[in-house]
Amino acid sequence: MVSARTLTGYFVRAVRMKVDARDVAVTVATVAGFFAARAWQPKIPALPRLRWVQKLQLFPSLTWPEPADRDRAASTLATILIAR
Repeated sequence: MVSARTLTGYFVRAVRMKVDARDVAVTVATVAGFFAARAWQPKIPALPRLRWVQKLQLFPSLTWPEPADRDRAASTLATILIAR
């Protein structure tokens, strides 16, 4: 699995822009928050495997933040979920 830091490095080289670590943490938390909020909703008859796939994506997305960024990402994720 590719880490968020590695993906950020690819992006920085491709667009030649610096990326703030806080922005990476917010993005990672947003992705995890999306899957956390959606994966446990009722199944959609027309898309019977959607929730299963969302759960499969949720757990790896929780490991994306680097150890130093996990507290920041967790705090941002909590803020996103509380705001719903």
